[in-house]
Amino acid sequence: MGFLQPDLSLIEVGAGTGLFASEMHSHMKVVALDVNPIALSLIRERNQIPIISAMAEYLPLKFGSIDVITALDVIEHIDDDRFAIEGLVNVTREGGIIILTVPAYQILWSEWDIALNHRRRYTYSDILRLSSGLKVDVVHMSYINTVAFLPIIIYRILMNLVTKNETNRRMEEWIPYKPLNDLLRFLFVKPAQLKIFFPFGLSILCILRRR
Repeated sequence: MGFLQPDLSLIEVGAGTGLFASEMHSHMKVVALDVNPIALSLIRERNQIPIISAMAEYLPLKFGSIDVITALDVIEHIDDDRFAIEGLVNVTREGGIIILTVPAYQILWSEWDIALNHRRRYTYSDILRLSSGLKVDVVHMSYINTVAFLPIIIYRILMNLVTKNETNRRMEEWIPYKPLNDLLRFLFVKPAQLKIFFPFGLSILCILRRR
């Protein structure tokens, strides 16, 4: 099944500001789902994408009704992540696709995770454990954002070792100048498009297919 087909449905779970949903809107039948009213308002202002106000772990969707589901940096916010994954599987049709991204490695845990209300970070084996016993096959899984892994892990470890003034601005809050930002975006997106297993990275990309 090819992803970009106009007759296929895509639910973006945890749509945030709706940027990804907007990018996919011209390729598929997209619905943006989020529980945050501010996020839903931003999506509504951006375009005419249908929206659903709901929590990721309680999807108000029919079983086996959706072709593609994305949960990009979502399940790390949920207390019962296994329950959330089961819900995603239940509403995906047979042969349908679930795309997940999550932050990697608990050693990278920092106050940035706390600020984002993360519950945990993941390893490859964690995702395999979460999907074990469910009616899905792992199509592809790999660490991503590998290029930035070494400088970020050094930065995070150093920041965790020193006493920080809470008023100091975190590196994650800085927006690079456009040329650098474009380069970083390319280095993040391009490797993730390759069906290659990277042995480490800042995040994990997982693609599951519903049996």
